Amino acid sequence: MRVYLFILALILKTPVLFGQSKRDCKQVLKKEISLNDDSQQNADEILTNIKILFNCEFDSVDIEVFTFSQGFIPIITQSLLTLSDIPKGEGEVYTYKDLRDILLEYKQSESYSFIKGVLKAEHEISQKTATLSDWAYDRQLIAQLGYDEGDISDIKTIVEKNEHKPYTEIFDIYAGFLKSKKVSEGGR
Repeated sequence: MRVYLFILALILKTPVLFGQSKRDCKQVLKKEISLNDDSQQNADEILTNIKILFNCEFDSVDIEVFTFSQGFIPIITQSLLTLSDIPKGEGEVYTYKDLRDILLEYKQSESYSFIKGVLKAEHEISQKTATLSDWAYDRQLIAQLGYDEGDISDIKTIVEKNEHKPYTEIFDIYAGFLKSKKVSEGGR
């Protein structure tokens, strides 16, 4: 089931935009989440219900944060797994309201704020053209992405040699630089 949930979370990364009626939203909160059924039909139902929940209760930034998975299990998958660890009494079931509550609680965490900041910085820098006149601000965005001072210095050198190129190209050049650096150091 855990692999299934991971695949489900990756599928959710695809943006889905459709309106939901208030009735659909209220109904999905009451629905049971069956975490022990590995059938394709159950997976499809979970996916559909999570999409409804997302569109009713959360904005596009929330959805990006919940499905963020660069090296981590996406938050939505962690939340589903958390549900399975919460003891329920006899006859009690997990509902999408339980899932919503876990996600709302997560929104209050430092981790949510951090990931949200990274995603916003990533989006903003990917839309920009590299210029030295904007370097002070761009440097802050790059630092928010988690690059250290050495990386930032290397990226600035690349910007100096490739000014007015989009940052998407700057980061491609930087990736090539890192790869060649690793090869020249003997693959360490």
